[in-house]
Amino acid sequence: MSLGPWQTNNLIIDRSSSRGDVSTRLAAGCPCDDGIRALRWSRVKPTKLYRAIKAYKPRDNEILTLKKGDVVRIEREDNEYKGFAWCESGGKYGWVPLDIIELIDDIRGRLKDDYSSRELAVNLRDVVKGYTIVSGWLWAKKVGTWEEGWVPLNCIKEIES
Repeated sequence: MSLGPWQTNNLIIDRSSSRGDVSTRLAAGCPCDDGIRALRWSRVKPTKLYRAIKAYKPRDNEILTLKKGDVVRIEREDNEYKGFAWCESGGKYGWVPLDIIELIDDIRGRLKDDYSSRELAVNLRDVVKGYTIVSGWLWAKKVGTWEEGWVPLNCIKEIES
């Protein structure tokens, strides 16, 4: 039974999967074409809460916002967080998950989906609501605020219900 898309801020949750699970899709701040395409990186129900077990301050990188089909120049892979590459597009740089890059040649790739490299600062004991896990990072929204972005999984722990 299809429940249709559920949208909250910059995330669209597709509940129409035949297996009954919940997939998430980062919409990068704008509505997507069909409103229900979903990333298949890792499924996390949007009701999971996590508590920061240590503070995290985002790297001093500019935010790279990309749309499906954008071409990026791949500079190098991340040594600390495997599965990410340092990419350039339109004069801006940022970390992009390799899972959503379709290689064109040795140094260029095309995005398979929309993406934002925004990182989320957390202080010890902050609570965040998790949406998508990619290569050791969680796309999350800080509870009680509108702040959202990527947080390293080694800085947070799931709150048991």
